[in-house]
Amino acid sequence: MGVSRSATLVLAFLMICENLTLVEAINAVRQHRDICPNAGFLSQLRRLERTLAWDRKNKMGAYRLATARDKATLSQLGITHVVNAAAGPHRINTDPQVYADVAIEYRGVEAADNAGFDLRPFFHPTAEFIQKRCPKKASKVLVHCGAGISRAPSMVLAYLMICEDLTLVEAINAIEKHRHVFPNEGFLDQLRHLDTTLSLQRRRKKET
Repeated sequence: MGVSRSATLVLAFLMICENLTLVEAINAVRQHRDICPNAGFLSQLRRLERTLAWDRKNKMGAYRLATARDKATLSQLGITHVVNAAAGPHRINTDPQVYADVAIEYRGVEAADNAGFDLRPFFHPTAEFIQKRCPKKASKVLVHCGAGISRAPSMVLAYLMICEDLTLVEAINAIEKHRHVFPNEGFLDQLRHLDTTLSLQRRRKKET
């Protein structure tokens, strides 16, 4: 009927891409039609609003496209490596040449933000890429996608689980101390599978 699910997606788009608050986005849409997102969707939109507000207040945007393309800001933040979790010509089209003049090392992950996309083949290679750079005192790695709420956080969660031996819940809690994240349902299932696999591996290590 177009009053809940599709309306929620439109509201999220306006908040992320047009920098509107939730109330402003609702008012903008209601100028054209009545909408009524269900209580669960409204709760998720309020969480999204808090995340976006935190980013703007702190001028961080650590996972967002705008920061990834702002080379002056990257230099100021001391970023030495970039992981683009939304790479590809039809998504966020950055590449090594974009950062050649600022000596930033680039890694692209051509991931689509939908529940059916298999992100698992990228978990270990990306985690290893980050791990090899993070121990260096002068190195900082920026992981980003389009909005910074699903693909990039999923890659960071996988890194924390693989390289820092955190459980999925512990990894989520670690990130949530700084910002809210919303991996899609498919990515969460894949991360739960990774969590189970790593837990079994740790258990076997202890037994040997």
